[in-house]
Amino acid sequence: MSEGKTFAQKPQKPAVYTENTEKLAPETERMFNDLLDYCDSIDTEVLFVLSPFSAKEDNVGRLNEAVRIAEERGYPVLNFNTKELVEDVGINWETDFYNSNHANILGAEKYTKYLANYIAEHYDMEDHRGDPAYKSWDESYESYVEFVEKKQNKLDK
Repeated sequence: MSEGKTFAQKPQKPAVYTENTEKLAPETERMFNDLLDYCDSIDTEVLFVLSPFSAKEDNVGRLNEAVRIAEERGYPVLNFNTKELVEDVGINWETDFYNSNHANILGAEKYTKYLANYIAEHYDMEDHRGDPAYKSWDESYESYVEFVEKKQNKLDK
């Protein structure tokens, strides 16, 4: 895991919050509807998630249109670029990003914790921690914890 972007903090302008929508490009709308048609054909629950990023005026309307289409088709959407979810998650535009499109470790941990709790509350997902078939997941998590602790110890010195 690279320390460079992981711990970097680059203050961002807050996302633009608006309920306005803007038409999707015809090819984009066709492809999105193809995806939704596929989702209609599978026997599983689908959740669409828009990760937090510093959404700009020129694309937030199209994102809102995609959310509208998905919800109209009956799919839940967690849009982490709304004022309500940004506040619920505790996103800090000054400290939680390493560029306008990507959270750093601080933002990623907040976002991931919220998303994990949401999924645990709303979906019947089996917990595989400690399951030998998923040993690599446990090992990856242990590596992550060691990485963060090592970095924190460097910062504390």
